[in-house]
Amino acid sequence: MTVPGVAWSYALLYVPALVPFGVAAVAAAAYAAVVPRSHPFGRTLTAAAVAVGGRLAKPAVALVAALILAAAFRTGDAAPAAILGGTGGRLLGRGWVAVAAAVGSVGTFFCGSTALSNLTLAPVQAAAAAAAGVPLTHVLALQAVGAAAGNSISLAILINAKAVVGGLRPDVLAVPEGVLLRRSAGPWAAFVALSSAAGCALFLTSAWP
Repeated sequence: MTVPGVAWSYALLYVPALVPFGVAAVAAAAYAAVVPRSHPFGRTLTAAAVAVGGRLAKPAVALVAALILAAAFRTGDAAPAAILGGTGGRLLGRGWVAVAAAVGSVGTFFCGSTALSNLTLAPVQAAAAAAAGVPLTHVLALQAVGAAAGNSISLAILINAKAVVGGLRPDVLAVPEGVLLRRSAGPWAAFVALSSAAGCALFLTSAWP
């Protein structure tokens, strides 16, 4: 996608699911094309394709919208990501190291996905690192750690986990999401605090250049 002053591309081969699952799906579709629908496997494959297609229709719309929003958020010198990161980096200076992991967790809290948090907030972290004079790779490492920790406070992930565990323990389904969030907030805070402390310690002891 190219707009005057803005260039954006999406490297499909870097998506892990494309090669194993995409190739398998294409192979299955090709095989289904030559197998008569009257054949038992043909009927099974057709039913599976219809069911999966129905399930993916709405999530696909949301995913495409999320990718467009992420691209708009982080593309260009005047993008919100550059403004937010640059402002935060200038205000906090090298103290940005102390909050980088927490910022990554906030991204996962809202996005419900570590990948989307990294996709959306990595440009913010990059702009902050440049403004604060902090090594980019180290800030991005804290972003990744914080994004992973954010899974424990993401409502979307908590609801999914509740549904899965509820299949084995129905009593879990009666627990409100707010209670689950409060119980997981403590471990999340401890993990982010330890990660931030480790990052600051490495930075202050010159283990980071």
